[in-house]
Amino acid sequence: MLSLFKKQAKGYVGMELATSQLRMVELSGTKDKPVLERYAIVEIPTEMYSNNEVHDQLTLGKLIKETFAKGFSNKRIALAMPSSQVITKEFNIPESASPDEQMEIVQTEVQNTVPLDLDEIYIDYKVLPTSKEEGTFEAACAVSKKEHVDDRVGALEIAGLEAKIVDSEHNAMMYSVDAV
Repeated sequence: MLSLFKKQAKGYVGMELATSQLRMVELSGTKDKPVLERYAIVEIPTEMYSNNEVHDQLTLGKLIKETFAKGFSNKRIALAMPSSQVITKEFNIPESASPDEQMEIVQTEVQNTVPLDLDEIYIDYKVLPTSKEEGTFEAACAVSKKEHVDDRVGALEIAGLEAKIVDSEHNAMMYSVDAV
């Protein structure tokens, strides 16, 4: 019964580590009428992060923590991965495929197009409501090297935050709007 009196976390803080900037945005309100609560844009020194590569995870984590402390309150983070570090692909999956079979198809598609071993990458996919062929669903797949994701997630953890969502730039920022 206590859960009725606790304030429920809502929304996300959208966070992007761009080429030379840390960008954060926190929204409230509704999906139809979002309200900008706060935002921050902070320059990232090149010794910490450059060309979308994390060079100093500890110092970057401290920078994120300092930026977050400037009034951000929601610790639910939607982390945007740079487009240059995410490979996306669309393909068809039979409607009859079980979730396990869908994942096998996704892994096969990835192995045929991405020049990395499956143990070196993170894979995510979703089935889209569209189809180009009868009896199939269209699927969208996103692939990123584990080291790229782990470096950013590690910097967030140093800041005392947790990435609830890790996605490509466009999709991750949409979570902060969709969740309000």
